[in-house]
Amino acid sequence: MHTSFRSTFPSPGGGTATASCDASQITIVLSDVPDIDGHLTAMVRAIDIANMVVSSLGFALGCGYSVELVQVTDENGTPHVYGVQPKDANGTTLGFEETNQVFGLAVQLAGGHPGVRSALRDYTAAIADPYFVAFYCYRAVEAIQASFARQPDGSGWEEMHQALGTNKESIEEILKDHADPLRHGKLAQMKPTTAQQRFEMLDFTGNILTRYLDWVVKQANGDTH
Repeated sequence: MHTSFRSTFPSPGGGTATASCDASQITIVLSDVPDIDGHLTAMVRAIDIANMVVSSLGFALGCGYSVELVQVTDENGTPHVYGVQPKDANGTTLGFEETNQVFGLAVQLAGGHPGVRSALRDYTAAIADPYFVAFYCYRAVEAIQASFARQPDGSGWEEMHQALGTNKESIEEILKDHADPLRHGKLAQMKPTTAQQRFEMLDFTGNILTRYLDWVVKQANGDTH
């Protein structure tokens, strides 16, 4: 369905936001927003507002729309293009050099292991959505720990820590403390994060996921150590 609209409303955090849509292309214009200190902050805020607008439209139409932000333009007209691959301050990405090998392994393991399948979905969702990065990263780790639970309704945290060398303290500090406000619907209590912090969350979660994939392979090969 083709939908066009234009609406101005208060922006979360102050100032105003104007959302307009034409031919399924949505534009967010932020004005007088006090806590935006650069294009990265603007990108995260714009994604939040675009998702808010699009989910409202989806609710009204009964449609499952999604948002992909591709560009932020400064007041002076300078464009900043965003893709699907985040980088840290040094230009480092999250990918593996052995791309085909890791891809093949992940596909094979995901097919037979719900924990792998769920963790991969949430991890890549975190990469795509910087506003919810802590939420999805923590949920990916939760999916991994659930696969270690001895009972269907039990916890597998201790078993996961022993098997993968993880620990409660780092998971809570890096992920859970930031994820909890989103998990419990308390958006006003969200802690602000920098682009580097979000990259570190992804890198931390990806490391746990990699250890988990290695562990699954060892179990399949009969290595219980």
